[in-house]
Amino acid sequence: SKNSLTATTAGGAGNSLTATINADETTNNIAVSGGGSNSVNLNLTSNKATNSITMDGASNSLSLTQSGVAGTNGHAFTYNVTGSNNSMTAVQSGTIDTTVNVLSSGSCNTWNITTGN
Repeated sequence: SKNSLTATTAGGAGNSLTATINADETTNNIAVSGGGSNSVNLNLTSNKATNSITMDGASNSLSLTQSGVAGTNGHAFTYNVTGSNNSMTAVQSGTIDTTVNVLSSGSCNTWNITTGN
């Protein structure tokens, strides 16, 4: 119940989105624009997850995994990147609320973030 996924890609060829959602309450907003060869891979299994993903550029990649029920609010993830050749891997898990919020302008950055208990 209350699941939602909105995805928009524009501005280039070869963009891809793969999502597996198994959650009671999920709101996902994904916008990819400005170039091609971008990829977003989501695997959400926790309830009350909220995601906002914006990638503006070419050859950016994101892999997000959320698991575990977490606390009162669940796991939250916001990713807003402008640039090309950026790579983000985030894993949020456990029984406590976790929040990841990345805002970046630039190219050739790599993030690997793991939260949880």
